[in-house]
Amino acid sequence: MKKCFDHPILIVIIALGLLIASFSGVEAEKWIPYTPSDDAIHIKWTRNGEVNVTVTMTFPHSGFMAYWGPAFISNGEAKVNVQVMMWTGPAAQVIIHKSYTWILPNDTGIFKLYVNGHLVKTVQLSDINGTPGGAGFDLNLGVISLTASAVTIIIVLLLKFVFPIF
Repeated sequence: MKKCFDHPILIVIIALGLLIASFSGVEAEKWIPYTPSDDAIHIKWTRNGEVNVTVTMTFPHSGFMAYWGPAFISNGEAKVNVQVMMWTGPAAQVIIHKSYTWILPNDTGIFKLYVNGHLVKTVQLSDINGTPGGAGFDLNLGVISLTASAVTIIIVLLLKFVFPIF
């Protein structure tokens, strides 16, 4: 009886065939343009002789890059373009916040944010510090939800061990 694996060339051909077959359906990992959702973009500003506008973008994993472009100012309007790219390969599954602040002249009244060349947000910069639709403060829903969870756990533990009613 003759063995199939007596010929090293046959083994190499089979190995190469398996290698080629394993990569034939795999798309190459690459950077692709990405536009964050509206609720993942937060704009905040302050006025103190100049206007400081900070844009924060929240991403669902670590595979994102942001190239923050300069502000182009004309007639009291600032336009900014941010190039955002997403890695299609493996990435750490953590929530990432990326921020950038532009310092603008005090007479700037409108801030327009473009992502990859497309307008995503327009903000009227009021005379007070703030956020769009807000009065200078921002509710951190993550902290609020963690606090509510902690209070719920404390109440359950109190009911179970200190005031056992069940």
